[in-house]
Amino acid sequence: MKILIVDDSLTVRKIVIRYLLKHGYDQIDEAVNGEEAIALLTQYEYGCIFLDINMPVMDGFAVLKWLNAVSWRNDIHVVVMSTEVALYSPEKIRDMGINTAIAKPFTGNEFEKIAVSLLNVIASKEDSITLVYDGPILIIDDSMAMRNIIRKQLSNLNCLNVTEAVDGKDGLEKISEWAMLYEEEEKMGIVFLDLIMPNMDGLELIEVLEEKGLLSKLQIVLLSGNIEMALDMLDGISIKAALPKPFEHTAFVNALRPLIEDTKEILTHTSIPDIQLFFDTEQPKAMVFSLMSIRPENIDELDDYLFSQFESIALETSFPKERFREINGEKFGSWISSVYRPVLLIDPKISTYSELEFLYGRIEESTQHETALGSIGNEEIEEYCKTVLIPRHKDYIGLTTEIGRYKLAVKTRIEGKNKLLQQYKSAPSSEIKEAYEKQGHDLLNYRKALENHEKLREELVDSLEIEYKGKVDTILKLQCNRMALLSNQMRAAFDRALWRGMSSSIRFRAYCNTHSRHVALSTQSWLENEANKNFTDERAYFENNFCTSILIVGFKDSESGRLREELKKLFPVYNVQAFSTWTIKNYSLPYEPSLLIFNRESKELNIENYVKEIADYYETVPSALNTLIIYEGSIKSEELLGDNSLYNLKLKNYMKIPKNSNEFALMEIKIKSLIF
Repeated sequence: MKILIVDDSLTVRKIVIRYLLKHGYDQIDEAVNGEEAIALLTQYEYGCIFLDINMPVMDGFAVLKWLNAVSWRNDIHVVVMSTEVALYSPEKIRDMGINTAIAKPFTGNEFEKIAVSLLNVIASKEDSITLVYDGPILIIDDSMAMRNIIRKQLSNLNCLNVTEAVDGKDGLEKISEWAMLYEEEEKMGIVFLDLIMPNMDGLELIEVLEEKGLLSKLQIVLLSGNIEMALDMLDGISIKAALPKPFEHTAFVNALRPLIEDTKEILTHTSIPDIQLFFDTEQPKAMVFSLMSIRPENIDELDDYLFSQFESIALETSFPKERFREINGEKFGSWISSVYRPVLLIDPKISTYSELEFLYGRIEESTQHETALGSIGNEEIEEYCKTVLIPRHKDYIGLTTEIGRYKLAVKTRIEGKNKLLQQYKSAPSSEIKEAYEKQGHDLLNYRKALENHEKLREELVDSLEIEYKGKVDTILKLQCNRMALLSNQMRAAFDRALWRGMSSSIRFRAYCNTHSRHVALSTQSWLENEANKNFTDERAYFENNFCTSILIVGFKDSESGRLREELKKLFPVYNVQAFSTWTIKNYSLPYEPSLLIFNRESKELNIENYVKEIADYYETVPSALNTLIIYEGSIKSEELLGDNSLYNLKLKNYMKIPKNSNEFALMEIKIKSLIF
């Protein structure tokens, strides 16, 4: 990492360089004023700049202003070394674009503790692992610079629920607040504790905590320049680890990791176990379905019969049908092998396993039924219409009945004529001849009528065949569409149940920690992390999916537009939408959004009702939704501590509306702590 030192004092520059070289940081450039610094900054890429404020030609304020205007500002860490910083509050320092501040005068030892720790954190960021810890962390140190450095290291490790205290007395107040919030839990949180501080030092704080019975509920990491003394204090119960000042990245991770990982639940293996899951077992053979086996009274009954088969598959399948989205069978098959199977193998006892097994069986059944219906060909449809459906048509039945009568009449007349002919041959008479001729005349009429009815029946058959073929084809396609819709909805329900179970799985969270993955792992990130590079369509699909939706509600157009644009920059893969007024029906998502950002000051917005409506729609409880409430004025204590308060004091799901880039950076950390 290349470092720039900007100070008009040769003595200060020598002190800084000596301690940097001592720790292996040898790519160092120097500048004696702001003008020289800017000239170097335009030529080279630096990871960190140590900047004095009061200098001739161009002071440090001008350099800060110039840096805050360049596009690559976030790529460089600014450490201000000046007597000025003692006069500023932490908020003022952030507003000025200062990342870390070291007050002058300082000793070489003081500089070493702060600067080298910081550079170790910056240098380790690119290859930093992600531990993921959702619980609270408290940093107690009188040095604002050291607090900032530890917070930065924790942020790199994705441990974002962090608060600070300036001494032991301030820390005791924060821990007392924890005791109120986490009174039912065995462990409250992790504390990074400096031993040497004014007002109340670390040793005094430990004694007070032990007297109050709070020490056993904490996990403490000691921070000290005297590492031997700190190591002597380790008890393995509450005081778990000790870090020297300056600390190294690896030492920091090694101290923190055991505190946030449940060793009983950790999966230390890298290979997926060979466990048989419900979709690994042999599926039943494809359904054999024949139209010829169905004998309805009419064609409408055929539709009812097929629909009853559809209903039998859908029976007891409960899912939110209005939150429909397409997951076709081909993609679902690839997800089963590439996504769902690995996830379930990590925790085959996931809470939603039985629901997933049931849904998968229904999906297979509906897919087989759809395939069986879709495999019926034109020849079978034609045969079915001719032999089953048309013979049941009332006009066909009427004509067939008449044809039968005429055939009988023709047969009777032929027999009558033959009989009269025999009588005439044996005893000719005019009466027999007249009767014979009348039979012949009737026979001719009946034959004509028979021929006419047979012709009418043929015409009816031709007409009905065309009509029925079209109807049967339409009915089959309708049923196939119904089955496809059902299958899609059940596949979406399967996916929803999987991620619901995964997010609540301690075993899966442990796996994510040991493999440097995020707990809220989505299908898209799984595909990326597992190096399944062939699944570009699936990754693109999930980039615009429910898993990555942030909704901004209740702001004026100008405010919501600014928020939306800033959040799109901070979270580029998230689908960020803004609404002045909104209901869940306006934005149909199959799953609850990743985050809902509400405007507390909106007079038109009833946040409580909105959250309840969303929770009811997504079949969950309000506390399960991720909410961030933006406020302008102050928040009353009853709002923070009320049983039904939306301002969750544990998660700190509220903040003042951001106005500048530094406040948006804080908002980024806040949102990460909520949605990650």
